[in-house]
Amino acid sequence: MNYHNQTLIDMLAAEYVLGTLRGPARKRFQTLMMQSTRIREATWQWEQHLNDINQQIHPVEPSAAVWQTISQRLGFDENTAKETGHQVIKSGLSRLWPVLTGITTAASLLLAVLLWRESQVPVAPGPVQHVAVVKGEDAASYWLIEVHSREITVRAGTSFQGLADKDYELWAVAANEPNPVSLGLLPKQGELVLAKNTRFDQLDIQMLAVSEEPLGGSPSGLPTKVLYTAELSQL
Repeated sequence: MNYHNQTLIDMLAAEYVLGTLRGPARKRFQTLMMQSTRIREATWQWEQHLNDINQQIHPVEPSAAVWQTISQRLGFDENTAKETGHQVIKSGLSRLWPVLTGITTAASLLLAVLLWRESQVPVAPGPVQHVAVVKGEDAASYWLIEVHSREITVRAGTSFQGLADKDYELWAVAANEPNPVSLGLLPKQGELVLAKNTRFDQLDIQMLAVSEEPLGGSPSGLPTKVLYTAELSQL
């Protein structure tokens, strides 16, 4: 898989969140998520995007004709339907509705909503191990960075005004590495949780750096244009 092909990453991430990526392809994508920060971020963004769509969709009660068609396909004859009553059949079929429509966009969105709800279960990030504040030339705080045991929480300051056609990438500059190590893309506003690089705790970090990149992050694996640096303080 080409990690620099953002279109391909977005397509697979969307299919994964929708639930249409199945079998060996889904397992392979899960493995790639554990290896690539960019893929994890794309998946997270699609979960948020589809959740926004879900909030705009109002539930629609299926018509009587729909229920009748489903009951016929499931083998309920007219006499059975009369004996059991419409409400009983409707109640039983309502539990089967997501399965019966599993190949439709509606069911895919439903699955995305379930995934989003699972992601909202609060998980304690653990104590803050390191902290850094990235400031601009005007001395305004642009990002607050908190490093936990397994993740990095980043909050964008209200003073930061990012360019719409650019992304901003966080890097660790370490004495024991010849090149800066990418820690993920920074939010232009609000808060974002980054998966902590598995090598983070082994790095002798001298400073953090923020670079301006094309949308999707550095195409070369190295900072394109370094804008800011910040000290990483241990707590």
